[in-house]
Amino acid sequence: MITGKPKSGKTTLVRAISSHLPNSVGFYTLEIREKGVRVGFKIVDFEGREELLASKNLSSLLRVGKYGVNLPGLEKVVERIKNRLKESKEVDWVVIDEVGKMEMMSEKFYKFLLSLKDSSYNLLFTVGLPYRNWINKHFANIEWWEIHPGNREEVRRNIFQRLGVTNGKK
Repeated sequence: MITGKPKSGKTTLVRAISSHLPNSVGFYTLEIREKGVRVGFKIVDFEGREELLASKNLSSLLRVGKYGVNLPGLEKVVERIKNRLKESKEVDWVVIDEVGKMEMMSEKFYKFLLSLKDSSYNLLFTVGLPYRNWINKHFANIEWWEIHPGNREEVRRNIFQRLGVTNGKK
Protein backbone atom coordinates (compact mmCIF):
# COMPACT_ATOMS: atom_id res chain seq x y z
CA MET A 1 0.00 0.00 0.00
CA ILE A 2 1.38 3.38 -1.02
CA THR A 3 0.04 6.43 0.75
CA GLY A 4 0.81 10.11 0.90
CA LYS A 5 -0.65 13.55 0.46
CA PRO A 6 -2.05 14.71 -2.88
CA LYS A 7 0.72 15.49 -5.40
CA SER A 8 3.25 13.38 -3.45
CA GLY A 9 3.94 11.09 -6.41
CA LYS A 10 1.72 8.08 -5.61
CA THR A 11 0.36 7.65 -9.14
CA THR A 12 3.75 8.16 -10.77
CA LEU A 13 5.23 5.52 -8.50
CA VAL A 14 2.44 2.99 -8.98
CA ARG A 15 2.67 3.39 -12.76
CA ALA A 16 6.42 2.75 -12.64
CA ILE A 17 5.99 -0.30 -10.43
CA SER A 18 3.05 -1.77 -12.32
CA SER A 19 4.95 -1.68 -15.61
CA HIS A 20 7.24 -4.33 -14.06
CA LEU A 21 4.53 -6.56 -12.62
CA PRO A 22 3.82 -9.57 -14.79
CA ASN A 23 0.22 -10.68 -15.16
CA SER A 24 -1.32 -7.59 -13.60
CA VAL A 25 -4.70 -5.92 -13.99
CA GLY A 26 -5.87 -2.62 -12.65
CA PHE A 27 -6.11 1.08 -13.27
CA TYR A 28 -4.51 4.37 -12.50
CA THR A 29 -5.95 7.87 -12.35
CA LEU A 30 -4.71 10.87 -14.26
CA GLU A 31 -5.51 14.54 -14.08
CA ILE A 32 -7.38 16.13 -16.97
CA ARG A 33 -5.91 19.54 -17.70
CA GLU A 34 -7.07 22.38 -19.92
CA LYS A 35 -4.66 25.25 -20.52
CA GLY A 36 -2.55 24.02 -17.60
CA VAL A 37 -5.46 23.97 -15.13
CA ARG A 38 -6.80 20.75 -13.63
CA VAL A 39 -10.46 20.32 -14.60
CA GLY A 40 -10.98 16.69 -13.69
CA PHE A 41 -9.70 13.13 -13.47
CA LYS A 42 -9.83 10.10 -15.70
CA ILE A 43 -9.27 6.43 -15.05
CA VAL A 44 -7.03 4.46 -17.40
CA ASP A 45 -7.07 0.67 -17.20
CA PHE A 46 -4.10 -1.49 -18.10
CA GLU A 47 -5.52 -2.09 -21.57
CA GLY A 48 -5.41 1.68 -22.19
CA ARG A 49 -9.16 2.26 -22.02
CA GLU A 50 -10.21 5.50 -20.36
CA GLU A 51 -13.26 6.58 -18.40
CA LEU A 52 -14.11 9.94 -16.87
CA LEU A 53 -13.94 9.83 -13.07
CA ALA A 54 -14.70 13.44 -12.21
CA SER A 55 -14.94 16.85 -13.80
CA LYS A 56 -15.65 20.44 -12.90
CA ASN A 57 -18.05 20.41 -15.84
CA LEU A 58 -19.94 17.28 -14.81
CA SER A 59 -23.41 17.82 -13.39
CA SER A 60 -23.66 15.26 -10.62
CA LEU A 61 -25.25 15.06 -7.20
CA LEU A 62 -22.06 13.35 -6.06
CA ARG A 63 -19.34 15.92 -5.59
CA VAL A 64 -15.87 16.14 -4.13
CA GLY A 65 -14.97 19.77 -3.86
CA LYS A 66 -15.55 21.40 -7.23
CA TYR A 67 -15.72 18.09 -9.11
CA GLY A 68 -18.82 16.14 -10.10
CA VAL A 69 -18.10 12.42 -9.70
CA ASN A 70 -18.93 9.94 -12.48
CA LEU A 71 -19.56 6.64 -10.69
CA PRO A 72 -20.70 4.83 -13.86
CA GLY A 73 -17.26 5.43 -15.41
CA LEU A 74 -15.47 4.02 -12.37
CA GLU A 75 -17.86 1.08 -12.20
CA LYS A 76 -17.25 0.20 -15.88
CA VAL A 77 -13.55 -0.11 -15.10
CA VAL A 78 -14.25 -2.21 -12.00
CA GLU A 79 -16.47 -4.55 -14.06
CA ARG A 80 -13.76 -4.94 -16.71
CA ILE A 81 -11.21 -5.84 -14.04
CA LYS A 82 -13.60 -8.31 -12.37
CA ASN A 83 -14.26 -9.94 -15.75
CA ARG A 84 -10.55 -10.20 -16.45
CA LEU A 85 -10.02 -11.85 -13.07
CA LYS A 86 -12.76 -14.39 -13.83
CA GLU A 87 -11.42 -15.11 -17.34
CA SER A 88 -7.74 -15.49 -16.53
CA LYS A 89 -6.01 -17.84 -14.14
CA GLU A 90 -2.76 -16.05 -14.98
CA VAL A 91 -3.35 -12.81 -13.03
CA ASP A 92 -0.95 -12.33 -10.13
CA TRP A 93 -1.37 -8.64 -9.31
CA VAL A 94 -4.33 -6.29 -8.88
CA VAL A 95 -3.32 -2.62 -8.98
CA ILE A 96 -5.72 0.11 -7.82
CA ASP A 97 -4.86 3.80 -7.98
CA GLU A 98 -6.54 4.95 -5.75
CA VAL A 99 -8.62 4.13 -2.71
CA GLY A 100 -9.91 7.63 -2.10
CA LYS A 101 -13.00 9.71 -1.49
CA MET A 102 -14.32 9.67 -5.06
CA GLU A 103 -13.81 5.94 -5.50
CA MET A 104 -15.26 4.98 -2.12
CA MET A 105 -18.55 6.68 -3.08
CA SER A 106 -19.19 3.63 -5.24
CA GLU A 107 -20.73 0.62 -3.50
CA LYS A 108 -19.49 -1.57 -6.39
CA PHE A 109 -15.93 -0.34 -5.89
CA TYR A 110 -16.19 -0.82 -2.12
CA LYS A 111 -17.49 -4.39 -2.53
CA PHE A 112 -14.83 -5.14 -5.14
CA LEU A 113 -12.09 -4.11 -2.70
CA LEU A 114 -13.61 -6.33 -0.02
CA SER A 115 -13.68 -9.24 -2.49
CA LEU A 116 -9.91 -8.90 -2.84
CA LYS A 117 -9.11 -9.07 0.87
CA ASP A 118 -9.14 -12.86 1.06
CA SER A 119 -7.97 -13.51 -2.47
CA SER A 120 -4.64 -14.99 -3.49
CA TYR A 121 -3.74 -11.95 -5.61
CA ASN A 122 -0.88 -9.67 -4.76
CA LEU A 123 -2.30 -6.19 -4.23
CA LEU A 124 -0.79 -2.81 -4.99
CA PHE A 125 -2.98 0.13 -4.00
CA THR A 126 -2.47 3.81 -3.56
CA VAL A 127 -4.47 4.90 -0.55
CA GLY A 128 -5.58 8.38 0.39
CA LEU A 129 -4.46 9.19 3.92
CA PRO A 130 -8.02 9.19 5.35
CA TYR A 131 -8.51 5.58 4.17
CA ARG A 132 -5.49 4.01 5.88
CA ASN A 133 -7.59 2.91 8.86
CA TRP A 134 -10.20 1.33 6.57
CA ILE A 135 -7.47 -0.65 4.78
CA ASN A 136 -5.90 -1.69 8.10
CA LYS A 137 -9.30 -2.88 9.35
CA HIS A 138 -10.11 -5.00 6.29
CA PHE A 139 -6.76 -6.25 4.99
CA ALA A 140 -4.09 -8.37 6.70
CA ASN A 141 -0.34 -8.51 6.14
CA ILE A 142 -0.08 -5.00 4.77
CA GLU A 143 3.19 -3.36 3.90
CA TRP A 144 2.81 0.44 3.97
CA TRP A 145 4.98 2.89 2.07
CA GLU A 146 4.43 6.59 2.71
CA ILE A 147 5.71 8.83 -0.03
CA HIS A 148 6.47 12.55 0.00
CA PRO A 149 8.63 14.76 -2.22
CA GLY A 150 11.68 14.23 -0.01
CA ASN A 151 11.68 10.43 -0.16
CA ARG A 152 10.25 9.58 -3.61
CA GLU A 153 13.41 8.02 -5.01
CA GLU A 154 14.22 6.15 -1.81
CA VAL A 155 10.72 4.64 -1.63
CA ARG A 156 10.88 3.74 -5.31
CA ARG A 157 14.25 2.01 -4.87
CA ASN A 158 13.06 0.15 -1.76
CA ILE A 159 9.86 -1.11 -3.39
CA PHE A 160 11.68 -2.18 -6.54
CA GLN A 161 14.25 -3.99 -4.38
CA ARG A 162 11.46 -5.65 -2.36
CA LEU A 163 9.88 -6.88 -5.63
CA GLY A 164 13.20 -8.07 -7.05
CA VAL A 165 13.29 -5.48 -9.82
CA THR A 166 16.74 -4.13 -10.68
CA ASN A 167 17.60 -1.72 -13.46
CA GLY A 168 14.00 -1.83 -14.62
CA LYS A 169 14.08 -5.62 -15.14
CA LYS A 170 12.72 -8.43 -13.05
